[in-house]
Amino acid sequence: MGDHKFNPFARGTQVPPPELEVRDAFGRVLHPGDTVALAKPSGMMPFRVAEIRPNLDPAAPPHSMRVTLLIHLPMTVRAGVPVAELVRLLTAAEAGLTVKDETKSDEKATEVALDDAPTEA
Repeated sequence: MGDHKFNPFARGTQVPPPELEVRDAFGRVLHPGDTVALAKPSGMMPFRVAEIRPNLDPAAPPHSMRVTLLIHLPMTVRAGVPVAELVRLLTAAEAGLTVKDETKSDEKATEVALDDAPTEA
């Protein structure tokens, strides 16, 4: 049974698999942990590359890759006052993370690296 039974476009073709690399606008290979700038209409936004893997969605174009990006977004808020723009979805314990509390210096906890944060819900 040939590949054409599963993929009618594969009939008689032997295409070597492409390099599983994602490159930036200048042709440099991206790796998890790299910091990249994503061009948005509002300006450039810095992100950390958390994961690069093949896109296994059958509807995706051939040889497509899935890049997961994370961002640090610092914001200033008033202490003790509800912030209308923030809604907690999970606590750190519910997400399975251990975080360092800057307000309590005597606790022995480890910081969560950006790459260790959950990437999908």
